[in-house]
Amino acid sequence: ISILYILQLILVMIISDAPFEQQFYGRTGRGLGFITEISLVILLLVTSMFANSKNLKVFLFTLTLACTITSAYSILQKFGLDIFQWVTRTNGIIGTLGNPNFQSSFAAMCLVPSIVFLFNRKYVSYGVISTASLTILIFLSQSTQGYILAIASVLFLLIIWTYFNNKILSVSFIVLSFIFGFFVFIGMLNLGPLNQYLYKGSVQSRMDFYETTFKIANQNPLFGVGIDSLGDYYLMNRSERVARGINEFTDSAHNYFLNYASTGGYLLAILYALLNLIVLYNFIALFRQCKNFDPILTSLFCVWASFQLQSLISPSNIPLIVWKFYRDWE
Repeated sequence: ISILYILQLILVMIISDAPFEQQFYGRTGRGLGFITEISLVILLLVTSMFANSKNLKVFLFTLTLACTITSAYSILQKFGLDIFQWVTRTNGIIGTLGNPNFQSSFAAMCLVPSIVFLFNRKYVSYGVISTASLTILIFLSQSTQGYILAIASVLFLLIIWTYFNNKILSVSFIVLSFIFGFFVFIGMLNLGPLNQYLYKGSVQSRMDFYETTFKIANQNPLFGVGIDSLGDYYLMNRSERVARGINEFTDSAHNYFLNYASTGGYLLAILYALLNLIVLYNFIALFRQCKNFDPILTSLFCVWASFQLQSLISPSNIPLIVWKFYRDWE
């Protein structure tokens, strides 16, 4: 799959009319070109060769440490204590990932591993500091993404823990998760009791992005419009309804799968999806081998699953996707 993934990227660069330099290095501000994509594949393959189950705790520790540091930095930004004078249209929190949505999503992804460290005598102090930092950051960022991912991540934890300890309670949490997911979905469509919290201009914008990007993908199903080149084709492919609506420009589909389909063809999107399905299959296989609750494996799954949810509504972000490919060795 990795070989086919790289070959498809090469063919896209050769066949697409997009500028070679833009495809090779990536669009300015995104940097998601061929260099980044092939580096991610190399990272995935290297870690799959040398990593093992003994390294899981080390991985989770370094992951949460990185997030704790960036979250602490983000909290300082919120109170105007940043040593750099960034120019931003956000609430002041950009962390090291660019905006409060990315930073809060990163914190939500790392929340469960931080909580797990609370129950390890050796790491309890670190767990307290990390969990507190991430929770405060999620609250201060005021990002809907962060809130939803944090709740979803904790629900994943509860489902898996109860699965090994109380099957009936586990089924209850699964049902609760579906109900929560349903109300989140209809809330984003301006329906249901959560609409006042979830329906925003950014949600309507995303629907416009998805519609236009899907149209672009259908017009270029084999090789897309060029690596990281969606922005060159977005405006000319909008429908009249989209153009008369919020009328917002984007150079990202705000959905990883649609982004790959539109810029690299449906084959690239399918290959990316297959990589994720293999990871999911391996997670299920590992959980079936466990006789008791495994907090480390569960933490890793919660991080991975949270990223997958985030990838459905957000642009690609190099720091987050690096951690994702690093995790996929599992």
